[in-house]
Amino acid sequence: MGDIADQMLDGTLCEGCGIYLSDNGPGYPCYCDDCEGPGQEPVKREHHCHWPGCKKDVPPKFWGCGKHWRLVPKKMQKRIWHHYKPGQEDTMKVSEGYLKVAREILDWVLSNGLEEPE
Repeated sequence: MGDIADQMLDGTLCEGCGIYLSDNGPGYPCYCDDCEGPGQEPVKREHHCHWPGCKKDVPPKFWGCGKHWRLVPKKMQKRIWHHYKPGQEDTMKVSEGYLKVAREILDWVLSNGLEEPE
């Protein structure tokens, strides 16, 4: 492909209008605020529960589905919400603290043999 198409595919340029977004695109297509703004159809991103083996679709701002979230210890729930920044699911800029707690939850699930059967 050409340079412009490649840059749209890696998120360096807006997939809708081609405006420059960043030097280091996230590796997938993104839209600028104007292309994703009011009156525009929001970009649909698939997001599944992070519980190992669960395929349930959940809104991107949530870590997981209700069934599995209720199994996460309250202390871990509080910590992940503490590190959650409103809008991070749109900007794709997740804090190191959030990622650390998400990894701890995954480790807790696996160490207790709680993953869903495939």
